Amino acid sequence: MKLTEKLLNLIYPPSLYCASCGKIINATRTYSLCNTCMDQMKWTLGRTCLKCGKPLADHNPREICFSCSENPHHYDHGCCCTEYGSVERALIFGLKYNSKTENADIIAEIMYDRLVSLGSPVYDFLVPVPMFTAKRLSRGYNQAALIASGLSRLTLIPSPAGILVREKETRALRGLSPAERRVELRGVLAEEREVVLCKGRMYF
Repeated sequence: MKLTEKLLNLIYPPSLYCASCGKIINATRTYSLCNTCMDQMKWTLGRTCLKCGKPLADHNPREICFSCSENPHHYDHGCCCTEYGSVERALIFGLKYNSKTENADIIAEIMYDRLVSLGSPVYDFLVPVPMFTAKRLSRGYNQAALIASGLSRLTLIPSPAGILVREKETRALRGLSPAERRVELRGVLAEEREVVLCKGRMYF
């Protein structure tokens, strides 16, 4: 976090403002969200895809979603905390594009509570998706690494740095189809060191 951001946080503590809409709140609010934004959160409460974890449509009798049946994923299981609504987007965009690094701990807390609701499964490591060095230096932080760090503090699951490295830059993945993303990411990530995952994997 830059010095100017630290000074602003001292003058205007983030906990006094809703992390989504910016309304004044008190420090006891869950996830630093006001009542209105909490009511608008689209929590994942019903049936979910056994593969990616996204909510299943009521008319879908299968145990996996249409996307997973059409686009196989190379991981064991995904976990979905919420659907992608306006409040959720504000939290993510604030972290990624507006230097609201405090949102990383809020998102980590949401993830932690979701894991607890699923029975607190145990994993060996939390591995954030790395950023290309030039982009990370330009932004000042890797938002995925900040979230992983916050989740590590809550779960006590280690999140060691440098497990994965990004060897080349890619175009923005936002708006690309699953097939286009696979092509774009081919050969981009590499292991910095060998890692054995004994008890499973979790992807966010």
